[in-house]
Amino acid sequence: NEEVLCSTWGFDYFAPVDLEEENIYKVIRTYLVMEAENEAKYYDNQKSFVAMNVYLLTEVEKDRCWEVDAWVLCETYYEENGVVQQDSGYSIPHKFTVEKQGDEYVVTDSRIPRDGSYYPEDLKEMFSWSVRNSINKVHRDGTIDRLSLDIDEQVELYFD
Repeated sequence: NEEVLCSTWGFDYFAPVDLEEENIYKVIRTYLVMEAENEAKYYDNQKSFVAMNVYLLTEVEKDRCWEVDAWVLCETYYEENGVVQQDSGYSIPHKFTVEKQGDEYVVTDSRIPRDGSYYPEDLKEMFSWSVRNSINKVHRDGTIDRLSLDIDEQVELYFD
């Protein structure tokens, strides 16, 4: 029944770092790049780059399954005669399902809204009101500009 004194012996105490979210985001970015890389290539040195803005990460099943709502910007570039050129790209909201399988995270599902008149209906079905509200502001709130800057940096590093 004596008091216990704890000491850090002169070292600062830092709480454990939880990198689960970052690992989930990394797996999604890798998944998106691989999807883009698997499409037909028109240039030998073509490379895809991804930037995303995550709106919501929901744990569906404790330590096993997550849903991620994000806006994704994916662009493909190539170099020709010393000049880097953009080939293709897309900018659209996604809903991902990520599962932990053993020690690895795996994207098990990726959904995007359909085109045209189905787009508003799919947004409503796929995303919560707060996420839809953010999605509707994506072209006015600087999100696209930030994602474009991120991709510009990736392109510069890759082709430098």
